[in-house]
Amino acid sequence: MLLVAGLVTKGQVKLFSNYTESRGMVFVSGQIGTGGERDLSFEAEAEAALNNVGTVLNQSGTKMNKVVSVTVYLQDLRLFGEFNSVYARYFKAPYPARTCVVVKELVQNARVEVSVIAEK
Repeated sequence: MLLVAGLVTKGQVKLFSNYTESRGMVFVSGQIGTGGERDLSFEAEAEAALNNVGTVLNQSGTKMNKVVSVTVYLQDLRLFGEFNSVYARYFKAPYPARTCVVVKELVQNARVEVSVIAEK
């Protein structure tokens, strides 16, 4: 589920936009694929996060094949290979530039968060 900037959810105000545009580029805020439930497989969670990225890109008037940079936040480095398997279904060569960062925690107990920069 995608949220609108400023929406109050679970008692918290969302103080960012799903995307912003500048100089012909679209900057998508980090997208997760879970609402806090842990019964999702990691593959399903990663797919949902990337599908959310695609939805935001479509809302902005662009699409996945226009992505030039991806930042991935993983809660566990052991998920890297499985994430790559899912990622390969969404991006084809020549691949966007990519950074992967392992973090201790993500919002709503997510195991992966993805942000992108795309051409308009």
